[in-house]
Amino acid sequence: MKIDNFLIKLGWCTELILTASLILLSYYFIFKNLDNADKILTVAMYIIILLVNSCKIPIATALMFAQKFLYKLLFLFTLMLLTLVSFETYFQAFELYVVNYNFIDEYNQNNNLIFFFLSFVFSIVGSIFALPGLYLRKKDEDKKIFQYYKEF
Repeated sequence: MKIDNFLIKLGWCTELILTASLILLSYYFIFKNLDNADKILTVAMYIIILLVNSCKIPIATALMFAQKFLYKLLFLFTLMLLTLVSFETYFQAFELYVVNYNFIDEYNQNNNLIFFFLSFVFSIVGSIFALPGLYLRKKDEDKKIFQYYKEF
């Protein structure tokens, strides 16, 4: 298997695994302790994170293969917004966990920084794996195009 395909598949797998684990762990730790209005909000949050995480790799692909600078800038801005939405959703899930289990304030302050860092890492990890693979794929396709014009 080529390394670019491996990196792209690794990016997809990390996005899907993180989304599935967030949904399953949140259901186990958070969902059963909520009332109906909060359950509706939580389900909406999980639908959003599922849609956002499934859009990150295609937007990164469009960013990598765009030819004009304006389109690259547009796709970069879109990818950054998707990452921000993903970060906020992960952080909100961590906050719901802390609120439901009513930790001591001192312990809560220490965990806020850890949860902030984990949310940031979880929101960028899929794109970090996929972008080098997409770059290698673009270089390979550019090489094939150059070879085609050279033979022509």
